[in-house]
Amino acid sequence: MQAHFDDEGQHLYEHSRFLIQTSEGLALGNLTLAWNPAAGGPDIHVLKVIRDGEEIDILKDNRFSIFQREGGLEQSMLDGLLTASLQVPGLRVGDELEFAVTTHSQDPTLPDHSYGILLLPSLPSQGAYRARLTWDDGHEPHWTAHGDISEMVESGRNSVTVSIAQPDQFVVTENAPLRYPMGRIIEYSAFEDWPEVSCSLYPLYEQAAVIPAGSELEGDVARIMRNHSSESERARAALRLVQDQVRYVYVGLNGGNLTPASVEETWERRYGDCKDKTVLLLALLQAMGIEAEPVTVSLSTLGAGLEAYLPSPGQFDHVLVRATVDGQQVWLDGTRHGDTRMNSQPPEPFRNVLPLTRAGAELETLPFTPPEQPQRINITEMDATAGIDRDVVTTMRMILRGADALQLRAVLQSLPPDALDQTLRNIMGGESGWKELQQLDWSFDEAQAAITVSATGLDELDWDRADDWAITEISIPGAGFYPPAQRRRPPQQDCSLPYLNDPYAFTCHVTTIKPPETFGSQGWEHDVDAMNRQIGGVAYWRVADLNDGEVRTIMSTRTVMDEITAAQAEEANAAIPDFDNAVSHVALRRDFDGGSQLAVAGGGISAVPATYDVNWLNDASACRAPS
Repeated sequence: MQAHFDDEGQHLYEHSRFLIQTSEGLALGNLTLAWNPAAGGPDIHVLKVIRDGEEIDILKDNRFSIFQREGGLEQSMLDGLLTASLQVPGLRVGDELEFAVTTHSQDPTLPDHSYGILLLPSLPSQGAYRARLTWDDGHEPHWTAHGDISEMVESGRNSVTVSIAQPDQFVVTENAPLRYPMGRIIEYSAFEDWPEVSCSLYPLYEQAAVIPAGSELEGDVARIMRNHSSESERARAALRLVQDQVRYVYVGLNGGNLTPASVEETWERRYGDCKDKTVLLLALLQAMGIEAEPVTVSLSTLGAGLEAYLPSPGQFDHVLVRATVDGQQVWLDGTRHGDTRMNSQPPEPFRNVLPLTRAGAELETLPFTPPEQPQRINITEMDATAGIDRDVVTTMRMILRGADALQLRAVLQSLPPDALDQTLRNIMGGESGWKELQQLDWSFDEAQAAITVSATGLDELDWDRADDWAITEISIPGAGFYPPAQRRRPPQQDCSLPYLNDPYAFTCHVTTIKPPETFGSQGWEHDVDAMNRQIGGVAYWRVADLNDGEVRTIMSTRTVMDEITAAQAEEANAAIPDFDNAVSHVALRRDFDGGSQLAVAGGGISAVPATYDVNWLNDASACRAPS
């Protein structure tokens, strides 16, 4: 592989020769090339088969078929790439296949800036491999080599080269932050620094974010200003307009992978991608006098580890808006249909982001903030007052937030009644989870970007005979922890590196059980052990009470550190054997002496709320352990 840089842009030369030793290797004869016609195209130099010392020129009697294949059409993506395909005829086991091609590219958006990567094999592979960067005078890119090839670089006057013969496996350290090497990579970029990336992309948004005079959008701005008095209400109305009136379609046609469409074009066709929606939202906010800027982010990596890589637009796959609304900084995403929250934190836990500004901005590192609200709450209320041998009236609610809630909402909205009913049944446990399902419902709260699915029906409890002091007992749903997994790596990996935690993780279980009436000296008692501890950057919280004849429990796990050191991982491993993961029970005592059953670890809590005491959709603070 060789990337060459000159006045005409970037030229990627790839030359391979394979010996086909098995029938599986025949798949190498399925040749496919893809390129962006707005940036350049390919030149095929060699395609031949070597059999018994004889060279067979495949291109003498065969040609590539060229077509535009929108591979992401089902995901609303129009990338505009052209594809060339050829099936090498007559290929046999024992043949050698040789192929060489140069793909020329000069990005129409940033014609003077080449950037990309060369990837060498990370798995054990027979053969020899070479990757090179070469350039004409005045076109030397910045480059860096990652992984174990960083010590193999040979520098020339206008080149750098890495050669490997019979490469061993490159060992990737599991669960390590992305700032550590993930493979054998040579990256290159013509950008000097992140501010140059920022100021190079900014004009594309500044020029496009203009509402034409006399446009229908001018009337929409006037209507929003007239109907809403505060900046937050106006910003929410503008965001709702962008989300509802412009459907999402990724547009990479004619260099559109970096260049947003104009406000006029997007509004006319009523579809666009994140760039187009960002431009439209910027124009609306600016017309209302609300300060706003585009910010590029990475949904695939959350921007983790960008400080270890060269500045390049290729590190980002999404753009959204950061605005100052009523004196507060908020994040707005025109592609998250139904999410109109005015949050001070971005909708995803991004680590690094790049604002686009006229002067150029540095890469920003956002501090990790533990999630304030659970991504999922399971609320269970069971009325067993009819008796131990009777059916239990059970109500269950599931509250989802964030991207999962938006995706589920889109699915449920599109279903006909019969399919909707069956889908809701499956979500809430299916027919086998209930004796009789009587009512199903769902709702979406736009202010919280949360979906609630609820079910009510009859169920049976599995009452067990206990010991001499208890008549019977049942386990309490949502009151028993699974122990965390050990944080360990194989010895061939770098065991000194930090470990990642799931930055989204925050789940909560809230349970209220109304047990049957007691007689004489009998009484109900729970064995829930209170918990308030952190292990490996995760907070484990459990409280319980038996109050007014009701068992009430709350249990949650919540990430409070997005990564931990190797030393902290060892401390966590040592704590796991003592972790209380027992199933919790409520038992009917033969001789009950009364007394408080409040189980709370940590101060400041005098009672455990029941399922019906709290609006868990709007305030789930009871799910968070005290600091």
